[in-house]
Amino acid sequence: MLLNSGYWTATPTPQAGNPAYGCAGSRNKDFCGAGFGESADGLHWKTLPTPGPNIQAEVGGLAQIGNTTYMTFNAGHLFKAPGPSGPFTAAEKNYNFMTQEGGLAFARLWGELYTGDPALVLLTHQQVAGPTVYMGLVKQVLEGDDGVLRAAWWPENDVLKADPLSITLAAAPSPAGTMTTPAELGSGLWLEGTLNLTSSHTGIWLETTNGGFALTLEVNPTGSFALGLMSSPGKWDKAPLRVDRAMAGVLGVGQWKALLRNSRDGYGMVEFYVDGVLSLPWTIGKATFTGGFAPVGNATVIGAHRLSLPNV
Repeated sequence: MLLNSGYWTATPTPQAGNPAYGCAGSRNKDFCGAGFGESADGLHWKTLPTPGPNIQAEVGGLAQIGNTTYMTFNAGHLFKAPGPSGPFTAAEKNYNFMTQEGGLAFARLWGELYTGDPALVLLTHQQVAGPTVYMGLVKQVLEGDDGVLRAAWWPENDVLKADPLSITLAAAPSPAGTMTTPAELGSGLWLEGTLNLTSSHTGIWLETTNGGFALTLEVNPTGSFALGLMSSPGKWDKAPLRVDRAMAGVLGVGQWKALLRNSRDGYGMVEFYVDGVLSLPWTIGKATFTGGFAPVGNATVIGAHRLSLPNV
């Protein structure tokens, strides 16, 4: 008889003495790990001992890539196992895979079972913008030659690139680029350019109604993305969030893109990619993008387009 295994997506309910929910060494041995079971018909399930991880949280999604089973767990953190039954342990690199600092929620993995292609794993999530929740862009999940799993640009999203906007770059440090109205930014703006990755601090600054927001890649010493408030290009208002995607040591000229829009409730949202690798989807505070932008460090802006999204 062929048995199918599966996972419960909510946090398991404590059941004292039930080994199905026990995690050795956890603070509460009856309340941790993913709910896990098997079924012969998909309707009637038998609970099995949890495959981990050894913490209390809930499953986001799972996908098989090569000989490794990956799981998003505990608000978008990344875990891996030699097979679907575990044991799942924290990924050595890019553990903070799709975490929630920027308003992201419910990072889900969708592998071959859903895409029909063993080489295609997708990632979906929601993006919280004040009282409103949006669906984030679908991402592709790729395992690099270095064995690191990263969220990346999905080429199918290229259809979002709509009418081009002309660009007139002003002299630094003034804001540069075409100004679009807040109404137009309800449907969104696509910006792209190059980064000289021999520079230690390079990226894009976006003007907002409360100053500005910057997204950069810091090659030295960690190779981390940095995201945060900059009232004008060049200096952080306060320490940015640094997001390590295990890209240290990258040199040369890279390509970047930023997709931004304003929510109907007055919050700006942005996604920033370098050479296809996603930093972290981000919702700025009670502020919106005005359409002004400027390069930071050794970056260039080479294109601006409207997005073909509904204006909401």
